[in-house]
Amino acid sequence: MDAKVPKLEEIYDRIEAEESREQSQADGYQWGIEYLQDVIKQLDKLEQRALEKNDPSFYNNVKLSAQRAREVEKELKNKLRNIRNN
Repeated sequence: MDAKVPKLEEIYDRIEAEESREQSQADGYQWGIEYLQDVIKQLDKLEQRALEKNDPSFYNNVKLSAQRAREVEKELKNKLRNIRNN
């Protein structure tokens, strides 16, 4: 039974091999898109909090940040689409 369970060292070796793999430009864009999607979710939560607190300045700052994050996400998606189409 122990033979089927990977040893901790083997798991770390696989993780290290994956991390050392050179990333393509498309991989980088995909990572950026996923990261921005997480950021946008957090900004949406902050937007709700700003509304609950009735804080117009905080709301405007969050709204502008979310807008910019969505713009950058769109730019990265276009770049990724261009790379995949070439």
